[in-house]
This record gives sequence, C-alpha cells and structure tokens, in this order.
Amino acid sequence: MRNFTLKFNTYYRLGWLEYVILFVVLFLSFYLGMSTYGIENVNEGLYAEIPREMLQLGNYVIPKLNFLPYIEKPPLFYWLIALSYKIFGISTWSARVVPATSAALICLSLVYFGHVLRRNREGWLAAIILATSIGFVATARVLILDMALTLFFTLALFSFYSWYKSNRVGYLRIFYVFFALAFLTKGMLALLIPLIGMLFLLSMQVSSKKMLACLDVVGISLLGAIIIPWHYLAMHQQAGFIWDYFVNEQVFRFLGERTPNDYHTGPIYFYIPNILLYLFPWSLLSFLLLKPDKHLEKSLYRFLWVWFTLPLIFFSLAKAKGDYYMVVATPALALLLSFKINEIFTTKNKTFIYFFAFLGFFEITVFGLLYSATVQNKIGVYLPDLWRLDLFLAHSLYILFVSATIVTFAGLLLCIKYNKKPLLHFLAIICLIFFIVAFYVINKQKIGYRLSEKSLANFISQHDPNRPTYLYQDYEKISSIVFYLQKRLPLIDSQSKDLEYGMRKLSSEDWFFSLNNFLNTKDKETHYVIARKDRLMEFLHAVTPHEYCILAQSGSSVLLSNKLEECEAQ
Repeated sequence: MRNFTLKFNTYYRLGWLEYVILFVVLFLSFYLGMSTYGIENVNEGLYAEIPREMLQLGNYVIPKLNFLPYIEKPPLFYWLIALSYKIFGISTWSARVVPATSAALICLSLVYFGHVLRRNREGWLAAIILATSIGFVATARVLILDMALTLFFTLALFSFYSWYKSNRVGYLRIFYVFFALAFLTKGMLALLIPLIGMLFLLSMQVSSKKMLACLDVVGISLLGAIIIPWHYLAMHQQAGFIWDYFVNEQVFRFLGERTPNDYHTGPIYFYIPNILLYLFPWSLLSFLLLKPDKHLEKSLYRFLWVWFTLPLIFFSLAKAKGDYYMVVATPALALLLSFKINEIFTTKNKTFIYFFAFLGFFEITVFGLLYSATVQNKIGVYLPDLWRLDLFLAHSLYILFVSATIVTFAGLLLCIKYNKKPLLHFLAIICLIFFIVAFYVINKQKIGYRLSEKSLANFISQHDPNRPTYLYQDYEKISSIVFYLQKRLPLIDSQSKDLEYGMRKLSSEDWFFSLNNFLNTKDKETHYVIARKDRLMEFLHAVTPHEYCILAQSGSSVLLSNKLEECEAQ
C-alpha cells in the first residue's frame, strides 16, 4: 500500500490523495458561498450587466452599458459570461463562475505544466500556493476580467516555453491562439505576452534561426483569424472606433491622458505591497527567492523571472493603476516559490515549520486583537479605532481566533511528530486558509447590503416593477440595481464617467435629464428615484417645492417616491 506522503526528493506521479486535496482546495477557495452575496456596485455591476444586455439585444459586437455603447474593453470576457447566462440562466452564480473557473483552470494548468517539465511535485505545490493565497482567492471571487486574462496569459506563456524546450511547432501555434484570446480579453495589454517571450529568448542568446522560427505562418494566421473579425465588425458598426478604442482607451490610459479620467493612480512602487498581498501568506517566504536556485534549470529560472519582471515594469510606469493588474504574474511567482519549498523539504530544512508557526501565531494575534477591539474588552480599550470592526462580526472573529489557535497547535504537533510527512504541513495551512475563506464569505454576506442594491431591486420588483425608475447623478456606484431590475434606467444630472462615451455617440435625450427638465416633464408622473445617501439632502433640496419620501434603503442608497401616501402606509 502506498505511503501517502509527498516525496520531495524523487520524481513520481501524483496520487489520488494529492488530486483530492487539490480539488477540495479549489472548491473551497473559489466556489464556496460564491453566490450567497449579491452582485456589488461599480465593477461587478458593470461586468454583470453588459453580457445581459448582449443577450437581450442580440448584439455581440459592440458592448452596451445601460443600452449605450461601451468600448472600454474588448468583448471576450462578456461573451463568456453571456454563454454562462445562456447555459445556467442569469444569476449571481452564473456571472461569478467565469472568474472563479478561470482561477481554478490556472491552478490546474500549473499542475499540467509541472507534468510537462517532469516536476509534478512543484506543479502541485504551485497550484496549492495560488489556491490558498488570500489576494489571488479574493480576486477570483470578484467579477472582473483580470482572472480570465491571467488564464490566457498563463496558457500562452506555458505553451511558449514548452515550444522552446521541445521545438514542437504545435506548442507555438497554441501560444498564438491563447495570445489572441488574451488580446480579445484586454486589448493591447496582451502584447506583453510576446514581449516576454522575445525578452526571454534574447536572455538565452538563442540563434537567429530560433528567433525567426517564432514567426510561424500557421500560428500568425490563427492569431489573425481570431482577433481580426471582431475589430473589423466593430469599426463598421461604431463610428470613430479606432481612435476611441485603441488610442483613447489604451494608449492614452497608459499615458494618463484618457478621457474621461476615471482611473486610479499611484506611486511607482504601488504594486510591491500588492504583490505581497496576492500571495499572502506564502509571500512571507519570498525572502527565499533572493537566493538563486542552483538546482533549477537556467532557462526555466530566467523565463519565470522575465514573466514576473516585465509586467511589473510596465504597470509601474503606467499612469493608470489597479490593485489587481499584477495578478497576471502570480503563476510565475507561485512556481518560483514551489521550487524553493521543494528544496527545503529535500534538504530536510526546518524553515517551513518555522513559517507555519509564524503564520499561525500571526493569525492568532491578529484575530485576537480584532476581536478584543471589536467587543471592547479589557485589552480592546487600549487599541486604536483602526482595529475596531462592526459588532456583528464579533462572533465570526471569535470563531476564527479559536480555530486558528487549534489548527496552529495541532499542526505544530503533527509537524514535530511526523516531520518526514510534509503533506501534513499543507493540510494544516489549508485549514487556516479555509477559515479565512469562510470569514470572507460570512463578512460579504453581512455587509453585502452596503455594497449591492439587490434589496432595493427586490423591493421594486415586489411592489411596482413597471413604475418608471430614475437614477440621480450616479451610475457606477449603484450599478448593480440595473442588473437586478434588468431594464434601462434614465439618469438625472448624470455624472457617470462610464456612460459618457455612449452619451456623446448617441442621441439620448430620453435617457439623460437635467434636473429642471426632469421636474418639468415628469412632475405628474408617479415614479421612483434612486439616490446615494451622500447625495440625498442635495437632491431633496434641489427639487423643492416638489416632495419625495423614502420608501426603502440599502446600505448606501435610498429609494424615493413622489407618491407620499406610500410612505405613510409603510
């Protein structure tokens, strides 16, 4: 009977236990409780609504947001969500399943890449590292396109390196296919993929013949066949597409000159702390990467570092910054860390046990202090307000504190008693990550009413779904309401940056009102107005002497009615 331990010093095939652990971790990290909290405002509301409008309108070429043209990103991510809607129906789950499954496939691709390299154990370790890294897991649970981009990024670069090692042209053609899919996911940013490949080949000082071999005619034909049709159709359907899409949305975004200016900026070191968060708690071992790995093949070592470094330089120089942009480099870092962890176990080094102990005591301390500050016990009164969370989280924090304590001490006992069975170390760490994921889900469920307008949409649907509904000034900050109501909503005194392009391109007098025009034309119409709470007094003052009452509210918004007797009946 096989001894179920990870043999870190020999080549072997992964057994069923390792695969069971991997798939359990993938489910817990990416799918557990995924649909138990509503689609959130801002990004999630936008990315959930655009595919729904594609299905409703039957137009899959020009993405629409609130039924207006929206060409900030290419359409592949929207197509994938629309396909999910078509198969599973329109829901929170069918929207989030796309980034979640992308993350799971990234982890599985690490396992397969390890198999191709005859490094099964490192591929498995890298998958576990990603699937238990807090930042990576959190990104996979949010409806944004960067996880799908990372999937195509990863598969393209794995294919490129496999071609480099084997000279099999099939890998090179697969590289072109995934490069094209990445281009259809986030546009010209995907050019980083061939740049990484070229820089890697230059670093290896390959022959000019090898460099020219990259320009495979069939591969380039596949690339063109995938990316050209949509761009051709978009140019014919949308006037000014080339300037608006390529120049304004991509080149000018990098330079910080895009119109409208609705992106975040930051210092040149912006991504350094983000990278540490992406792979936390494993990033605590990142100091190991400072020492070159003498046992790692030079080409693989350089390839992974080029993969990490080039995006870091590009995104650091770009004016527009995003917390999740550098997620495309996390698979490379996960592999580099997996090689170091393998080396630790091969040499019977106790670094990993120290790491596990530090992680456990760190979490015990953090959860304990958060709980103390939240309930204001004898310790908590001395802690700053920064540590104090909402009181309803106290029970969850207590459970996390107790769980982290039990798992840490039980794990240390197992590590000491079964030091030659490193699989137990991973089981203990997986338990800790599971508690963090559970806390994340519970927290999302309890604060979801602040981040989503699902409750307001339910109120409208139950009381008067056909009544005209208007948004006051904001769209992005209450974008989930459009997804849940599944209809277009006009705006009063719009300040939306995301709808600005559509407003310029289409005649939209019936959907965008000045406040005076709205009051003059809709005064005798019974209607709803949805306003952010921070704009409520401004709205009520501006519409005087017209009167509105509050019918319902979410954590961030209020539902107003000009039918005052409704509020008296509530």
